[in-house]
Amino acid sequence: MGLTDAPHIGDGWELRGGIVVDARDAFLADWIADTKRKQHSLPHDLTLSVERWEDRTGQTWTGQVPAVGRGVFPWEKAGVFQHLDDSLDRIEDQSPFRPDGQQRRRLLDTFGDSLKHVNRLYNKRFGYTARKVIAHMPHFMRKSVLQRLAAEFPDEWEATASHKLRSGTDMQYAFAYMYVAMASIAYRH
Repeated sequence: MGLTDAPHIGDGWELRGGIVVDARDAFLADWIADTKRKQHSLPHDLTLSVERWEDRTGQTWTGQVPAVGRGVFPWEKAGVFQHLDDSLDRIEDQSPFRPDGQQRRRLLDTFGDSLKHVNRLYNKRFGYTARKVIAHMPHFMRKSVLQRLAAEFPDEWEATASHKLRSGTDMQYAFAYMYVAMASIAYRH
């Protein structure tokens, strides 16, 4: 490459540390550095956020997610949707027969039912939030978190352990574990 073929700064090239580099590479390097900076500052940002919340409310953060009725939004504080959750529980407890005597078809998706069951329990205990199904794959689990879950929902875990086959009212291990573990980690830092 001769002098006339050399890249000109501003034509997709930048001068960085005395070296002429492709502007796309410079952008990518800046983006990676910014992402790493944000990752390193996350624990500090979470601590700062908790301190600001404590100063604003005069309360001490315990790391516990607020229970239903004491949520963040006004409708959570008032328990506006609690009757819907109770109605859904009643409907599921009803028989699989229609009042007119015809039997309705009942598909058995016990895995999906168990996910919905755990989500309803978590909504009642920890407040309403969007929870997604986690990937179907092996997961590492800490015994201490599983023991905490068993202590939090003893009747549900006992019922799950007593079933010989999967049931729609089972505690779904990975789903239950993951959301408790993520909440614990997010507020620990």
